[in-house]
Amino acid sequence: MTDRLTTRRKLLVGMGATSTIALAGCSSGGDDDETTDPGMETTDPGMMTTTEPGMTPTPEPAQSRVRVAHMSPNAPNVDVYVDGNAVLEDVAFGAVSGYLSVSAGGHDVEITAAGDPDTSVFSGAVTLAADTDYTIAAIGEIGDMADQPFEPLIVEDDNSGPGDGTARLQAVHASPDAPAVDITAADGDVVLFDGVGYGQSGAIEVDAGTYTVQIRGDTDSNDGDVVAEFEVTLEAGMVYTAFAAGYLSPDDEPGEEPFNLLVATADGRGPAPDPEPQEGRLRVGHMSPNAPNVDVYVDGNAVLEDVPFGAVSGYLSVPAGDHDVAITAAGDPDTEVFAGTVTIAGDTDYTVAAIGELGDQADQPFEPLIVEDDNSDLDDETARLQAFHVSPDAPAVDITAAGGDVVLFDGVEYGQSRAVEVGPGTYTVEIRGDTSGNDGDVVASYEVTLEGGMVYSAFAAGYLTPDDEPANEPFNLLLSTVDGRGAAPEPAPAEGRVRVAHMSPNAPNVDVYLDGSAVLEDVPFGAVSGYLTVSASEHDVEITAAGDPDTSVFAGPVTVAPDTDYTIAATGEIGDQADQPFEPLVLEDDNSEVGSNQSRLRVVHASPDAPAVDVTAGGGDVVLFDGVPYGGSGYVEVEANDYTVQIRGDTDSNDGSVVADYDVSLNGGTVYTAFAAGYLTPDDEPADESFDLIVAQDASHN
Repeated sequence: MTDRLTTRRKLLVGMGATSTIALAGCSSGGDDDETTDPGMETTDPGMMTTTEPGMTPTPEPAQSRVRVAHMSPNAPNVDVYVDGNAVLEDVAFGAVSGYLSVSAGGHDVEITAAGDPDTSVFSGAVTLAADTDYTIAAIGEIGDMADQPFEPLIVEDDNSGPGDGTARLQAVHASPDAPAVDITAADGDVVLFDGVGYGQSGAIEVDAGTYTVQIRGDTDSNDGDVVAEFEVTLEAGMVYTAFAAGYLSPDDEPGEEPFNLLVATADGRGPAPDPEPQEGRLRVGHMSPNAPNVDVYVDGNAVLEDVPFGAVSGYLSVPAGDHDVAITAAGDPDTEVFAGTVTIAGDTDYTVAAIGELGDQADQPFEPLIVEDDNSDLDDETARLQAFHVSPDAPAVDITAAGGDVVLFDGVEYGQSRAVEVGPGTYTVEIRGDTSGNDGDVVASYEVTLEGGMVYSAFAAGYLTPDDEPANEPFNLLLSTVDGRGAAPEPAPAEGRVRVAHMSPNAPNVDVYLDGSAVLEDVPFGAVSGYLTVSASEHDVEITAAGDPDTSVFAGPVTVAPDTDYTIAATGEIGDQADQPFEPLVLEDDNSEVGSNQSRLRVVHASPDAPAVDVTAGGGDVVLFDGVPYGGSGYVEVEANDYTVQIRGDTDSNDGSVVADYDVSLNGGTVYTAFAAGYLTPDDEPADESFDLIVAQDASHN
């Protein structure tokens, strides 16, 4: 038998040469076992071959033409044998040979791993008709887990001349993980092929030209989702074969050959192009409120440096696959706060947010939150907002707009992320405690402007109660686009508000100093200043005679808490014979909202010669305040109205003698303070300031 190893010759795929091969056995039949190379001429060009007189010439054997296509996406390069002779060697995936002329009839075809004749992946008989062209396509997969078995697909080719101005296109479905497909052009208006299943083929004649060809899932109306599209140029008078080959989802398959449309002419084509390296994109957000600035390493390389709290990087392109990610203190690679593996899929965007807290007392552990981002295109009438809950001391939240009428996100817990699409515009976004009715108390609100066609990420970050936590990063809504954002704004200095009331009946006009600076000057008895905004901290307060900074009547510290209002009332008397010593009375004010039909009234007893008092209205039927001593105060909420207020000596039944009464008008939604000040008996006291009810408006919520 002829040894196929001694007769192997390599044919260049795609060169366009058509070769004639003697496939039927080439042994001479002599004892010397001489083998004839089927690619060589055997006639001596110097000799004349003649036919004996009276003999009939031997007819030329009927011929067929065959080409081979390698369309098995997980098979190695292959060699192809016909009747024991190597006719093609080292054929790569996607390659299609030119046509080879062979004798018509039955032939043994074998496909082996390239260079390894003992590793046969297919062996079988093929029958070829005379004057007919064939494509033998190696399709399917090798291995036990194959979606489709490895086998030759034999297609009879029509290489007759197309009509004038037209081209013939043959489609072959050779993608083992793809369902039946429709093949369209012109965005679906032209249906080229309908419902082509795996292993099927078909041909059509079309006008010459350039087409954008769409591969769609098969539907009755040929309008399925486009899974891939390709630009194909077809020249007049030409015949083309388009092989839909490779894997639709290579990440889930045993090979890395992505889906492609491989177009060949009768001259063949080379191998499929190398797959573009798949890439994903990731960005990093620093959302750990007590962590220092950080550096981020991917596979040992620093990709981001000195990232502060609240910053979100732009997207970085990285190869698809597993990556080692490490987060360290900025400038200190040995202080690692996280190290782990992050898997990136091709053509996918991710946010890796550093969340939680450092330290043994953390409410939430420091860790990366990895979220797959949807940055797909939007029309100009839509914006996409993705919310991230990364505040470690905040409970689950509802996120609403329009005063709660629009629920953007319902019940978002720490470490969760969700997205919603809304119309463009400016929204007042409310962060609320999670309730079933989405009407919990608003803990913070923010004005957010969303443009059409844009994608935004909103990180609810920082501490709800920074005073109780290890860092002073207050709760904030940090908005980012795909381009990233800078650090969180520096926390606004915590502030409180202070006002001063002069209620010392025998003191002169005064100046008030705060931390050495004059903040109020020439304040007369009975005056109440407006509120002054000061930093939340301890302050040195000094009260002096007006215009005489050396005559200090009080000096001492006053502590102001954040977001708190205070009244500092100068009370008592100056001089050695004072009934009550001169001193500041520091009161914390309740200026919170009050109902539109209600008023909040506070009484402050600042009359140094008056005993404890009851404060009544309605001729004593309504007790507003019971037993208020000198220096005492208290609040009451009453219906907004006009009142005659009686000041009475304190009794158990609140019916003591009325020492003074006053008409007081209280408006709805308003807070008032009434200072009972001056002397009950000015004739017996060092100054002629008679007892009075001095009413100041503290706040109005109308």
